[in-house]
Amino acid sequence: MTIRFTAVNYRIHPAVRRTLDTLLSPCRRRYFAAPMASVVLILGIALASPAFADSGSDVIGDEAEAKATARDRLLYREALFRHYTNDDLGTLTLLENRHMGSNHIANRFHNLNHILAIEAGSRYGMFQANTEIAEHLAFTVREKDVLQRAKLYEGRVAYEAGQYTDALKKLSESLDSLDRVGLDEAYYLMARCYIHQKRPADAGRALGKVTEGTFWAAYGYYNLAVYYGENDPDVNRALISFRVAAAMTPNTEEGLELKDRIYLSAGHLALLSDEYDKALGFLQNVRADGASAAAGIYDYGLAFAGLKRYRVAIQAWHRAKKFALVVPGVAEAFQAIAYGYEQEGLRATSIDAYLEAVSVYDKEMRHTAEIRKSLLADGMLAVLDKARRQHNEAAWFLATDLVTNTPTVAFVNFLMSDDEFYALAKTLLQLDGMRKFSRSALDRLDIYEQALAKKASDVKKARSDRKALLNTSNLNEVIARRNELAPDLKTGSISLVAELEYVDRILVQARQEFVSLRKQMAAAESGFSDLNDRIATLRDRYSAALERSDAVIAEYEGLLAKRGDELLQRHYDNIEDFYLRSQLSLVNLYDDLAIDELEKMQADKMRSEREAGAK
Repeated sequence: MTIRFTAVNYRIHPAVRRTLDTLLSPCRRRYFAAPMASVVLILGIALASPAFADSGSDVIGDEAEAKATARDRLLYREALFRHYTNDDLGTLTLLENRHMGSNHIANRFHNLNHILAIEAGSRYGMFQANTEIAEHLAFTVREKDVLQRAKLYEGRVAYEAGQYTDALKKLSESLDSLDRVGLDEAYYLMARCYIHQKRPADAGRALGKVTEGTFWAAYGYYNLAVYYGENDPDVNRALISFRVAAAMTPNTEEGLELKDRIYLSAGHLALLSDEYDKALGFLQNVRADGASAAAGIYDYGLAFAGLKRYRVAIQAWHRAKKFALVVPGVAEAFQAIAYGYEQEGLRATSIDAYLEAVSVYDKEMRHTAEIRKSLLADGMLAVLDKARRQHNEAAWFLATDLVTNTPTVAFVNFLMSDDEFYALAKTLLQLDGMRKFSRSALDRLDIYEQALAKKASDVKKARSDRKALLNTSNLNEVIARRNELAPDLKTGSISLVAELEYVDRILVQARQEFVSLRKQMAAAESGFSDLNDRIATLRDRYSAALERSDAVIAEYEGLLAKRGDELLQRHYDNIEDFYLRSQLSLVNLYDDLAIDELEKMQADKMRSEREAGAK
């Protein structure tokens, strides 16, 4: 049984970075010039870190400082919303295009936006870019907690690069002013470094400083238990660590799934050590409706079988028959049922069980072949979309024919359990998200261009109307008439002279306003032209990004189809092996029954002959 750690490493295609480079503003393009980097999926709970909490209670020194932070505060809130909704591309786009704060030293929200960009960029493997941002913050930030958060990121990158000594140094330097969640992550990563350095005692001490009842603590002790299980001859240390991990797990949906995996791993380890009672104690805590249920049921039955309680084991294995055959433990349970009946001496019932298993395996092989054909014909995105739609339908999980009609979503779950396939699928979905983003942007540009054209038409019409009102000849005629009357008015009364001066001021003002309006109308035409040029530029950029996305997606579709076909072929071979072994067991049972029948007939014949001789 494979016990998986909490981090998944994979390589991201360089075209992903080029596509992002096209989508994002060139204002910090140098940050995205890094070579291909590893993408690391650290625990999703980091999204909810209080490090991103709105610091609304912060005291702003004066009005000028408050105005300086207002834009970045609003930007931070919008970007934070996108980040919490897992829209990392939207987060990066927003921050790259509008991150305009001018004061890095006193502007807390500007620096928090940098931290947010680091977290979002990590999801796309932008480690070189993020490292440059962290180094930039080291020289400009006054807020110690923000600086420590940047150091925490540097420690995380060093850990993922396998530089455990350097990671421990950087993580230790980040501990001084981190918030509680930041400290938990730092101690968790330190424990992982110690485990890689084969220092479990130090790992335990680091985990002792993690907040109880958090995922950091639960995963930390889970990984420590795995280390003990693989390296310590005393299985009890691993089992104790598993118990601690289970006790640390939060009572959320994700936490309950993790707790199931913990109990399943502990029970399986106890089972391998022939400690059947301990195995039962762990396995009975695995939920019957969780993702680990089938594997737990199978191991639960094995524990009873180890105690020679085959009837109870058979009852347990029957409960696994409601799950799809791609789920670990289900295919094994069908054979185990027949084996249990055989051990109980119920050969006829065992034959029926083997016949049922053969039928189920045969249907699964045919269905697997159909899925392979669909994957190669339609592509992985179509299969993932179908699985997503099935997943949203609760009825698929409640269906009673899963074992004979495995749904696509169950096959996708099976494929996603493979690290390489999951990494490729993750990148493919990110690329597809970029492609959808580009298409949406092009649609928005079309709408904006239409609105702009209508506005330009309205302005042009209004300009024509104003031109008629602001006729140059009319104004010049008034001025000429005034000039003709001016000599006569100067010889008139004082009041008429004053009126002349008033008219002069009105005419000067009218002339100035006329010239100003002419300039404004010309500027309006120029403004519409500039906007149209910008639309054309953006359309070219998004079209180029869309074209590159299509090319890379096609490449990843090919890689995924190949890997998916390999996994499905492996599943097919595994089911075929169960199929052949079940048939062989049937043949052996039929042979045994035939031999027993022959021996019975021979015994009856001999008894009849003895009775006849006695007479």
